Amino acid sequence: MKWCNSWKRAILVPMDRIGDAVSDTPAISYLKSLGIEIIVLATPYTTQIFENNPHVYRCITFSRKSRDGILSSALTNRLLIKDLKKLNPDVVISMMRQIRELKSIFSNLSVPVLAKPQDNNLPIYMRWVEFFRALNLNVQPAQNEIYPNDQDKESAVSWARKTGIDLDRPSIVVHPGCAVYKNEKDITNSLRSWDLDNYLEVFSHLPNDIQIILTGVHPAEKKANSYIQKRSPRTTAIFDIPNIRAMAWVIARSKLVITLDTGTLHIAAATDTPIIGLFGPSDPGKYGPWRKNITYVRTGQHLSCWPCDQNATCGGNNICMASITPEDVLDAVRGTIQ
Repeated sequence: MKWCNSWKRAILVPMDRIGDAVSDTPAISYLKSLGIEIIVLATPYTTQIFENNPHVYRCITFSRKSRDGILSSALTNRLLIKDLKKLNPDVVISMMRQIRELKSIFSNLSVPVLAKPQDNNLPIYMRWVEFFRALNLNVQPAQNEIYPNDQDKESAVSWARKTGIDLDRPSIVVHPGCAVYKNEKDITNSLRSWDLDNYLEVFSHLPNDIQIILTGVHPAEKKANSYIQKRSPRTTAIFDIPNIRAMAWVIARSKLVITLDTGTLHIAAATDTPIIGLFGPSDPGKYGPWRKNITYVRTGQHLSCWPCDQNATCGGNNICMASITPEDVLDAVRGTIQ
């Protein structure tokens, strides 16, 4: 791969998971600083992360066969190729793995394609950095970026009004859901999950004026959130709007975020709100975002099997997450907010 200083317009293909895609957002600001106009080509799952970004010239969604079906995907992407050609890109920069749909799109664009699988052994915030360093560009890690617009803010305010949350009062955002591994069917059984009753124990020791905002739109997340809300000793509402930018705006107005190793961790890292990340089978040094104001609660590093990532040897007993106590989290809360 080689960089050409004459390039003025680039198609950027970020990673396709929410946490990974948010971690790629600093690359856009960097390319813009080089005078490059950025066309982001994203999946339906991640498009809203890049919409409203002032450094993005256009944000376009490509279709996935697994999501939209063979015929619909082929038709959508055929029209997309025509649109991309009209935009006259100079280069394609693809940080996403080369799935069939992307190969088909790239083969129809008569421009260079810089494609390199990101090194999964690197910290997640360094993967895009090393991608560009391989092009002999001088780049440094930077904070994630998400840009809510007025409509996103209005959606969040409307949600707060309906649920009785006062956005002028102190609140804590909590995300009990988490990503699943390939052999896991439900987030509530994920190796990254923390017992739901532990959250209730934490909530019972928070100041009385603290409001709890639970996030998550997956059906299993909604089920877990409903369980917590019904038993919570504090004013608790569920933010179930499928709008990442609106959620980022709510997080930015909160005093604290408590989250597992999931996309919400990286969304929160695009704000200045303090974060407490609960980590079990994975290493926060590898999967945590680039930011200073994060406290990691983990005890699994003392186990001989840690970190197992996707190769658990505990038979699903989740001993690393089970070893985190409510008092461990409360200590982190006390050390983060006064």
